[in-house]
Amino acid sequence: MEYLRNQGVTLVVDDFHYIPPTVRFILAQQFKEAARSGLSIVVISVSHRADDAIKANPDLRGRVATVEIPYWEPEELHQIADKGFPILKMKVDSAVIERMVTESIRSPQLMQALCLQFCRQIKCESTLDTPKSFSLDSAEMGLLLRDTSTLTNCRSTYEILVTGPRVRGQDRKEYLFHDGARGDVYEAILKALAVEEPILTVGYDALKKRIESVCSGEAPRGVSITEALQQMNKAIEEKLSTDRVFDWNDNYVNLPDPYFLYYLRWASLPKL
Repeated sequence: MEYLRNQGVTLVVDDFHYIPPTVRFILAQQFKEAARSGLSIVVISVSHRADDAIKANPDLRGRVATVEIPYWEPEELHQIADKGFPILKMKVDSAVIERMVTESIRSPQLMQALCLQFCRQIKCESTLDTPKSFSLDSAEMGLLLRDTSTLTNCRSTYEILVTGPRVRGQDRKEYLFHDGARGDVYEAILKALAVEEPILTVGYDALKKRIESVCSGEAPRGVSITEALQQMNKAIEEKLSTDRVFDWNDNYVNLPDPYFLYYLRWASLPKL
């Protein structure tokens, strides 16, 4: 640290949220002393874990400035379509673009993927000779959304979450869903995350209501839901420590990767 300070180099710690809590605590203690001696430190974390350094060492409160790099806003996502399609001489129905913006879950990469798949679906491979208008009915829109899911393959992550820990003794209780399928509490949670408005952070109370909405009749109870969320979080930490697409933290489920949520919503999920 003394060498870095003397060289005028900034210390950057990427993916701070992946570091084990005990190590984060030690680092945060050293950060305080290093900063006091003049070393500049940048700690990079996902947005919903931005205060991990302060949690590890409350003495850093008031010494840390947060720089938010948010997901894209809807009007920013609109620009991808509003600027791109006219170059191809395509006039795309505003309702189609609006649905693309919603389903892209604030990700510019997903918005680009949807626009690309739209062009493939209407067989547009280059700039048109003359301007032409395009729209999609509900069936065609569904096809577009499902086909785009092939670019968001998260099968291994899904299988880790939906499987849960090894069953010992009595089989898990199954519930009937409105789509006619049956599944346990793990499937109910993942179905609940996929319905309604696509959002990347869902509070426990909202998640519980969503679970009730996807179940036909009896739904999992609070204790069962909480225990399942803890097991899902543990499984991701152990098996995908560097790819935390699911995070249960402080009564919130966070899905840092929009691609995973899109996969839950539109992919043909494997039946295990």
